[in-house]
Amino acid sequence: MIHLENETLRLGLMPDHGAAIWQMEFRTASGWQPVLVPGAAEPRGALSSGLFWMLPFANRARGNRLHDIRLQPNTAEPLALHGCAWQRRWQAEMQGAGSVRLHLAAADAGSPFPFSAKLDLRVDGSSFLALLVLRNEGAQSIPAGLGAHPWFPNLPGTELQFDASHVYLEGPDHLPTDPITPPPELDFSAGAPVPKSWRNNAYAGWRGQAVIRQPELGYQLTMHTAPVTRELMFHTAPDLPRFALEPQTHTSGATLADPPAPQVGLVCLEPGEVLACGLTLTML
Repeated sequence: MIHLENETLRLGLMPDHGAAIWQMEFRTASGWQPVLVPGAAEPRGALSSGLFWMLPFANRARGNRLHDIRLQPNTAEPLALHGCAWQRRWQAEMQGAGSVRLHLAAADAGSPFPFSAKLDLRVDGSSFLALLVLRNEGAQSIPAGLGAHPWFPNLPGTELQFDASHVYLEGPDHLPTDPITPPPELDFSAGAPVPKSWRNNAYAGWRGQAVIRQPELGYQLTMHTAPVTRELMFHTAPDLPRFALEPQTHTSGATLADPPAPQVGLVCLEPGEVLACGLTLTML
């Protein structure tokens, strides 16, 4: 495990498990408090980590397809899930006390197409900054997407705030169906407690900022993303001590060609072209 830290932030990174972040902590007046929380007591794979990276697509692939490219399920679920980079070993290229660069080359039979990825991570004061870049390494155009899958503490007083124009109802295989104006129980524009019931909804027209208030832990977190990342997935469940808020470049399940509006589809990259997204988490 690689450790990044400064006076106020510390995290553990697992290059052998998709470059996932096992956990992150922020130093408050009362001591170190969790920011990104794992789903297991001991380090395991990426899916139990506090944050993992989704590429070359995010969340579920509708029909197990990326446009006309066929995929095989990569978990016990019927649809291919979260891309393949979370199942790969990444290589650390440069590392300092507060920063690291990792690289992934994916051209094996388990990848939908040849691609590479670069991930720059650093801690700066009370901020965590990430830049994820995917490059088409093949001779043909590819349909690609990116996303991050962070897990945050879900405590009785946790509140969430973000603006979005639409929310999708959840359908079969956990895929989005009809887009609607967010009803009160799915509207977080004015801030609201994280629900204690099942929620698994994609949001469209997100403005790239979300605020998470953690009064029990003594801090407030603000998430910022690059303009290319304007789709958001929200997941929580009864008795789950953490919730997911996942920024991504395309709508969950919008992996077929020409998805219906307002869904945002995959980006077609010509050989040598790149797709990049940034993520910043700042604690106050």
